Amino acid sequence: MGQQVQVPVDVDGVGVIVCAGDFDQDTLSPLRAACSAAADAPGVRRIILDVTQVAFADSAMLNLMMIMLRTGRLVLAGPVPPRLGRVLDLTQARELFPTAAGIDAARSLETWASRIRRQRFVLLQVRKPPRSDCATTPAGCHLLRGGWSWTSETSPLPIHRS
Repeated sequence: MGQQVQVPVDVDGVGVIVCAGDFDQDTLSPLRAACSAAADAPGVRRIILDVTQVAFADSAMLNLMMIMLRTGRLVLAGPVPPRLGRVLDLTQARELFPTAAGIDAARSLETWASRIRRQRFVLLQVRKPPRSDCATTPAGCHLLRGGWSWTSETSPLPIHRS
């Protein structure tokens, strides 16, 4: 099966990338180009990757998805097909990706970046540690040489702000 990448017009700062077919190291370049364009676009605050029609995906596509996830704006529109789901399960990466039931639901799903911003705001409003080189509060917040560091039990990754 071939592959196809469509990029509909952005609406309200949401970039949608629709992928269909097989994606591996040799056939990933159109998707890579579409993802790069969306990530570099100044007005795009959310990138929706519609994966419902992906027939095959290997580690190259997973790597691209991880790169896009690091932008803090990626949301997958599913349901995630079985072959892509298997790659995500084997690598234990499924929980990292915010996934919605479809494109419309993905428009309102919280991204990692928005969740981190919300948690930082709540944390800073709840309790601010005393000034020192290293102070710890019961909430798990540390002030280290002028930068905040906080690890949340709801987030698999440490959250840092310097």
